[in-house]
Amino acid sequence: MDEKFQLEAARIVTGLPSYASRYALYFETGWGTLKSRREKRKLNLMYEIQHNIAPDYLRELVPPLVRENNDYNLRNNENINIPPCRLNIYRKSFVPSTISLWNNLPIDVRNSTNINQFKKRLDEHDNEPSSRPSYFSYGNRKTNVIHTRLRHRCSQLHSDLHRINLVSDPSCRCGFPNENAIHFFLECNLYSNYRLDLFRKIRETTASPSIDVILYGDSDKPYDDNIKMFRAVHNFISQTKRFD
Repeated sequence: MDEKFQLEAARIVTGLPSYASRYALYFETGWGTLKSRREKRKLNLMYEIQHNIAPDYLRELVPPLVRENNDYNLRNNENINIPPCRLNIYRKSFVPSTISLWNNLPIDVRNSTNINQFKKRLDEHDNEPSSRPSYFSYGNRKTNVIHTRLRHRCSQLHSDLHRINLVSDPSCRCGFPNENAIHFFLECNLYSNYRLDLFRKIRETTASPSIDVILYGDSDKPYDDNIKMFRAVHNFISQTKRFD
């Protein structure tokens, strides 16, 4: 139920429709699932315990490493011994559940030199969407939402509407058979004049005007350059009046 409320909040924040995927919602907010956030908090505390940063009373709760109880060079020597769990309720409690999570981490993540490096490596290790770029927040609410929906094929373009069976024909008014984001931004002859200005502004940042750059920006470019590109994209969206 908590996850359902979070997803609904994400839809409100992003402006994405009800049929948008969970991936899209978490990608645009950078929130991560509640389950993942809880697990990361537990692992952060386990890192502090294993690296003698946590208080003594917490360190005393955690069993020793496997290698501390045997003289053999075992594959799991760097793992923490999991205490016997007769009851499922205890297995789900902090110590055994977090030890299981910890033992599944790569050694290089566990051996991070400080907590900030550990958190960064933990983010890189998980399979959730990366944190959204800050320039995704650029612009007025209306145009920003249109841009966001275009990123995730949830816009009013006929191809996007056809994908969810809201229209029977995905073609563009210009006659092209598939009005998708690529056609709208890069090809449609109805907007050729506006496109010249869009491409010119993007090239001023030394980026190439590809669909990826138009929708997502360029992570290799400075923040200010991405703002310039997104401003040009938003101007194009407004000038075409396609979504009015």
